[in-house]
Amino acid sequence: MSFTEKQKAAHKFAADYLSFLSQQEAVVNRLIDRKWKEIEPRLEQFIDKKIEERLSS
Repeated sequence: MSFTEKQKAAHKFAADYLSFLSQQEAVVNRLIDRKWKEIEPRLEQFIDKKIEERLSS
């Protein structure tokens, strides 16, 4: 394999890996968004409850 072929192969590998990482980032973002939508209402209720407790004491 010549130097140019090695460079092309390395470039393709790097581009493919970057694409893979971008896809993984998108998956993680979707998971975080889904989890946040689950947790947010409970978190707001918890915060409201704590505020009420502090104000009443």
